[in-house]
Amino acid sequence: EEVVLQGFWRRGAQITFDVIFFCEFLLRFLSAPSKKSYLSDPLNWGDVLSAMGLPVLCFIGFAQSVPETSAELRVQQFLLLFLPLARFLKLLRYFESFRLLVDAFAKS
Repeated sequence: EEVVLQGFWRRGAQITFDVIFFCEFLLRFLSAPSKKSYLSDPLNWGDVLSAMGLPVLCFIGFAQSVPETSAELRVQQFLLLFLPLARFLKLLRYFESFRLLVDAFAKS
């Protein structure tokens, strides 16, 4: 029974963080003066990608079990591998050296 509770709290924490990231992206997007320039800025791509956790969880019905098909395996890989990397990219925007690197890459 203790393992079930740990899974319940882990899933609850994951959904809570997904809701927070999604709401933050939605508020940033809605408050942007130009939606097109917001989406074209590479520094905002981390926002878009980190917000994708909630729609993916909604799509699979919030059910995360052992993957049986290749499609389920890809969803699990997205949630467990790609999404944390996207959220890390979101944090990198606050480092000036990373911003300079992105600007140099975009202008080359």
